Amino acid sequence: MDIVNWDYLKNKGLLVRNALESPEDLVLVAANTTYKKRGDLFQTYAVPASALGGGGGGGGISLINTAGLVSGGPITTTGTITTRMATNRLVGRYSPGTGVMQEIILGTGLTFDVPTGTLNASGSTTLTQIIGIAVDGSGGTVTTGLKGYMRVPFDCTITGWTVIALTATPTQAIQFDIWKNTGALPTLSTQSLINTGAGGVKPRLTASQQLANSANVNNWDTSLLAGDYLAFRVDSSVLVSWAVLQINITTV
Repeated sequence: MDIVNWDYLKNKGLLVRNALESPEDLVLVAANTTYKKRGDLFQTYAVPASALGGGGGGGGISLINTAGLVSGGPITTTGTITTRMATNRLVGRYSPGTGVMQEIILGTGLTFDVPTGTLNASGSTTLTQIIGIAVDGSGGTVTTGLKGYMRVPFDCTITGWTVIALTATPTQAIQFDIWKNTGALPTLSTQSLINTGAGGVKPRLTASQQLANSANVNNWDTSLLAGDYLAFRVDSSVLVSWAVLQINITTV
């Protein structure tokens, strides 16, 4: 399609306009489309607007100059439209309601992999949580034996333990054990996840301690899977009326 520049012809003195014509008028000459007689001073012909969109007369726009709008040069029927934006941005919309697309800035811990463009979490995704049990002597000393069960809800790793008593006295002491089984409740001492024979240390308070904690889980079976069952037991208790066992776990 050829476009005749009205302003260029007017400035060169090649066209004369009468006072009734709109200043915004364009004279268009195009191939393979329908023309309409304008009825102006020179009886020129113009292309109907519908032809510019590819409908009606069979014509269409084959090139648009996009300087200042999008990168990549003019758009043609075989070209690609690309937008210009800063590094580490997404295109979407964060403002309420319907509207134009906006640049979304990547937050902390998110990065793009170059050159694949994959969005990755670069920060730490490890989450530390606590599981455990509280035991109460109901006014007397905590008794030994089984104190409760729990089902592990997700895959995790044991990283440490804490034992807390109500008070600290020179003669009190308490020690816990933890049994594990898959698919059913643990009922055997051989199911203890702490291998004391290899040097594993069970969670405990000794004389005059009100609080004890440790990250030493050497010779523990520290890997817990979703669906595993744990049993919490008191191995021994001396003058402890109340205590809490906390097991630190991490999930990814």
